[in-house]
Amino acid sequence: IDFSDPAVIRVRDAEFADRAARRGPYLVMEYFPGSSLAGYVGEPGPIPPAELLPLARQVAAGLARVHRLDILHRDLKPDNVLVRRDADGWQVR
Repeated sequence: IDFSDPAVIRVRDAEFADRAARRGPYLVMEYFPGSSLAGYVGEPGPIPPAELLPLARQVAAGLARVHRLDILHRDLKPDNVLVRRDADGWQVR
């Protein structure tokens, strides 16, 4: 699938760990310098509502895009949302 969305981390490669496909599959994903949403909230504390809305919109937009491709995340939780706050605001993957 040729797919790109700023809120979705890119998978660079996916294979099995051996040729016989007996050992589990692996994924190689792009590097995103940030922390999990759970880790971020654990450090400075809760995110104020005014800042949370732009972050949540990015997550929702990314999910909507992959859902249109019939892809389901199946494990969406704060530990699996990567975030970074910079001069331009929130960056989410």
